[in-house]
Amino acid sequence: MNYDNVVEKFLYLAAQDYRYTENNSEIINNCVDIQFGYFDLTTGISCSGENFTKSWKMKQTNNYFSSAYINDKNSETISYDNDIQYKKC
Repeated sequence: MNYDNVVEKFLYLAAQDYRYTENNSEIINNCVDIQFGYFDLTTGISCSGENFTKSWKMKQTNNYFSSAYINDKNSETISYDNDIQYKKC
């Protein structure tokens, strides 16, 4: 993946987030911070060992809300978080 692919994917995820619709335009119209690194795919799932993959971390500039991790190999979303906490009933 390259920078443009990563930004496009992040903006797509934000645009599809129906729980965050009032802030989607804010995300789309502002800058995003991108960081390349490694993500452990077993984080929060298993203690059986590490499974690192190359990934991209993105978030809206000057805002800790709405962040995503994208797998560099296959461009799949590892995680997306709009920071809205809700209770399932």
